[in-house]
Amino acid sequence: MLIRLIIAIALLFFSLLLMAGLPVEQALYRSMLAFLLLFAGFYTSIFLINIIREISHRHDTSAPGDGVPDQQNSRVNEQKKR
Repeated sequence: MLIRLIIAIALLFFSLLLMAGLPVEQALYRSMLAFLLLFAGFYTSIFLINIIREISHRHDTSAPGDGVPDQQNSRVNEQKKR
């Protein structure tokens, strides 16, 4: 879906450049450059948003208290065994 939106924007940009009187080669070059920039920008931002969500999810699931949560859970399990 997102790739279709990017393609539509690039084609619209291409048609506007042609209507402005640019040669076909130059309009094609600029619209391909716009497509690549939009593609890279959108997918880089999606990648960074996923990283931020993963980091915030890790902080939400960690247990409050002393030490690292893994060490804390192992201590609780050891105490239960005794």
